[in-house]
Amino acid sequence: MHLIQAFFYVALLVATPIFAAPAGKSAPTAPSTVTCKPTTNASSTKTFKVSVSRAKDEMTKAGLNTGKSGDPHVYGNTDKIKWGVGACDKAGAHLLEYPVFWEGQKANWEKNEYTALQAKTPIRVVYANANGAAVYCGVMTHAKVTKEFKGEDYFVKCE
Repeated sequence: MHLIQAFFYVALLVATPIFAAPAGKSAPTAPSTVTCKPTTNASSTKTFKVSVSRAKDEMTKAGLNTGKSGDPHVYGNTDKIKWGVGACDKAGAHLLEYPVFWEGQKANWEKNEYTALQAKTPIRVVYANANGAAVYCGVMTHAKVTKEFKGEDYFVKCE
């Protein structure tokens, strides 16, 4: 009797992965890049592709404290962007924004260098300070981009 029960449990363990997901279906994965499309764009680059892993690396490097550049700094989300991340969408979330560059740009934002001495970028990584831990929310761009890549006006989410 015990031998039959043992075979039953082994068979159940082996069969479980087969029934766990429909054939040909896989769990959705996070995108490796997002595309930023400003509503008004005078720059030579009309859409900006941003590596999500690079944005996350820049977020981690920036941390939670403001440097000489003034970044990262608080993002009040007056644009009402929904990030799809609990720590970012909850009421009273402490959001920060930090400049990042698009693919093909060899620049990185330096938080301890003055803004006037750095290349321009209209793009920001947004993250929440969740009890001292940085939680990635997403990437956004200014709605208006000048020919010098300076961002102006409100923000739009990069998808």
